[in-house]
Amino acid sequence: MTNQDGKHTGSPDAPPNDALDTPEAAQLQADIERTREDLAETVDLLAAKLDVRSRVREQVGSTVATTRTAAVSRLRTFQTRATGLDGRPTRATISTAGGVVAAAAAVVLVRLWLGSSSHQRARRHRAVRRELRRTVRQAQRQARRQKRRH
Repeated sequence: MTNQDGKHTGSPDAPPNDALDTPEAAQLQADIERTREDLAETVDLLAAKLDVRSRVREQVGSTVATTRTAAVSRLRTFQTRATGLDGRPTRATISTAGGVVAAAAAVVLVRLWLGSSSHQRARRHRAVRRELRRTVRQAQRQARRQKRRH
């Protein structure tokens, strides 16, 4: 509806301006504001759910933190088991480490030996035996030193 000046005055069913000042109108206005706030919150929540990149980043960050915590915990457990009360490696740790070193040396030497041609094989075979003897001697010396310490 328009007035004499051509300005819009609202619908013909709209209550007069005096009706907007009533307590019921104030209550209705407060309900509308609460509903708007609820809708804005709902829209924000839906937008956050649809933001896949942010959700993936949060999940990756959470997984990294969990994995890091578990790794540190396992490392501390291993350190506790591998060392005695004085902080030195236990005999089991030394034996295991010596076995791992000897096995790794054997694997390397066998690969070298098998990878060579027949005329080079004899020369490398001697070098392998020399290296194995040297490794065994070192391991024996280390074991003797450990026995003396304990």
